[in-house]
Amino acid sequence: MANVYAVMEQHFADEKQALESGEFLSGAIQTEDAADDFRVTVDIVHAMYSSRNQFRLLLEKSQGSSLEGAVDQIVQISDQHYQMLAETMAKLTGAPPIEHNVIHWIAHMQIDLFVYAVTHIESEQEAIRYMEHAVRYMVCGWYGMFGIVPDME
Repeated sequence: MANVYAVMEQHFADEKQALESGEFLSGAIQTEDAADDFRVTVDIVHAMYSSRNQFRLLLEKSQGSSLEGAVDQIVQISDQHYQMLAETMAKLTGAPPIEHNVIHWIAHMQIDLFVYAVTHIESEQEAIRYMEHAVRYMVCGWYGMFGIVPDME
């Protein structure tokens, strides 16, 4: 979990810095953002698959233990970051604000990508192929909420 938290925290800090500098909404950064999202995704998949049995225990058998709410903690971290991104992007683009319940659902959906992978996909390589499509879907959906069609080529 520590490795996953570290990757997430660094990625969120990088995104926040890009947003604050104004680079986040430029056409070039959208393409780079999608590539960076995928690199981070691969790093998280690698960390999970390096300890796949432990992650499966955490996800499937942690009821009653101190780790029972680990997934909810990760969702909460993502939720806070996405809320900040959404508020800032709405201001910068002039798009209407996104309701928090939608942001919270997106945080769940993103974390569920990883939960699904580690509990249903046997190999790290297969999980990475699955994530290529999942990350594209998430990036296009995120930008689409603000009326932006990212160049994913």
